[in-house]
Amino acid sequence: MVAKRQVYTKAPKTKNSIRTLAMSEYLISTLKKHREMQNKNKEEFGDRYIITDYVVTSDLRAPINPGYLSNIFTKFVRVYGLKHITLHGLRHTMASVGNEKGLTLYEISKILGHCDTAITSEIYTHVFDTTHAKGLNTIGEAIHG
Repeated sequence: MVAKRQVYTKAPKTKNSIRTLAMSEYLISTLKKHREMQNKNKEEFGDRYIITDYVVTSDLRAPINPGYLSNIFTKFVRVYGLKHITLHGLRHTMASVGNEKGLTLYEISKILGHCDTAITSEIYTHVFDTTHAKGLNTIGEAIHG
C-alpha cells in the first residue's frame, strides 16, 4: 500500500495468499541477471545501498512505489501498441492462457491464491465460457460424427 509516497507493507488478505509458486527457467534466468545487477550496484553504492527483501527496487535497493511501476507498465503497453491492460489485468491473462492450455479450474485457482474454485469461477466466468462452447461443439461432433 502507498500513502504519501511511502511504501507500507501489510499481511496478505488470506492464508491462501501465502504460497509457493514454481517459476519458468526463463524467469529464473532473468531474476539471476537482475540479482547480478543489484550486486554491482551494491559494490558501487557501498554504505548507501539499502538491504531489503524486495526484488523490484531502485538502484539503491529502496522499495519502488507501486504506482510508479503501474505507470511504467502503462507506457510500455502504449509504446508497443498492445491492447490496454493493467498489471492486475495480467492475472486475467494468466487465467485465460491457463484455461486455453488445459489447466483445470483447481490449478488456476491455486496459482491465483483463491481458497476455492468457486471464487475463481465467479471472477473469471467470462474466461471459462469459451470452454463451455468448445465442450458443446466436441460433444456435437461426436454425436453427429
